Amino acid sequence: MVKKRFLAWGCGVQSTTLAAMSALGELEPLDAVITADTGWERQVTYELRHRYTEWLRDQGVCVEVVTAGHIRRLGAETTLRIPFWTDSGGPLIRMHALFQGQAHETTHTGAAGIRCPPAPSSAWGEL
Repeated sequence: MVKKRFLAWGCGVQSTTLAAMSALGELEPLDAVITADTGWERQVTYELRHRYTEWLRDQGVCVEVVTAGHIRRLGAETTLRIPFWTDSGGPLIRMHALFQGQAHETTHTGAAGIRCPPAPSSAWGEL
């Protein structure tokens, strides 16, 4: 069986570094670098992705950009159970109606005083 090597590229520091190191031969070669386009990234993220995609392809690395659509539009149409964060780094506090119409805040304050999403609960159903 032939093993394949893929990198899930989030366009952040760590995954970009791994992709670049592989392209330069400092790490084992990758079969593909895969990144997901949420349709709702900051402009600088798209600029970085475009620059590095061109560079990686020039180095012979296969880069694939996949998408399932615009996450913000999809979120308005369905229920997304992922944490959303604000530009200032804090969680976006949203209210959810539970089965009996009760509303609960989707964040709590952790031990270090940092607001974070709640632990999964059976009342929320499958995540």
